[in-house]
Amino acid sequence: MQSVPTLDHLMSLLDPAMPWLIAVSVITLLVSLIAVPWLVTVVPTDYFTHRFRRRLHRRNNNSPVIWLWLMAKNLLGGILVMLGLIMLVAPGQGILTILIGLGIADFPGKYYLERRLIALPGVLRTVNWIRQRHGCPPLEAPP
Repeated sequence: MQSVPTLDHLMSLLDPAMPWLIAVSVITLLVSLIAVPWLVTVVPTDYFTHRFRRRLHRRNNNSPVIWLWLMAKNLLGGILVMLGLIMLVAPGQGILTILIGLGIADFPGKYYLERRLIALPGVLRTVNWIRQRHGCPPLEAPP
């Protein structure tokens, strides 16, 4: 019968990776301080009012460049999600890293998830506050 690993056991496994996790945590924080306000201001005001999101690639487009781009984007997003999960128990901004990873990745239902998140009153209010501070009109709430 196997025993359930304790938190001390899990932390001892993470010990060699701790400097890397701290470095990723600091980098994620710095990138998010720059990237989040920029991303919030470049989103068109009516982005969340559309029923479907416009796709970068078409289903009939088999260009290797587009497929390499999508694979690289999804790989980076997946790595950030995994690092974020590790940072939930180790030092770092785990939830922020997970959200950035999900934002980068391309998966079915992503636009629906984005619309659900932005529809939350606190999220929309915060995003529109950032947009106002940068001189951008507020986002329209999804229907």
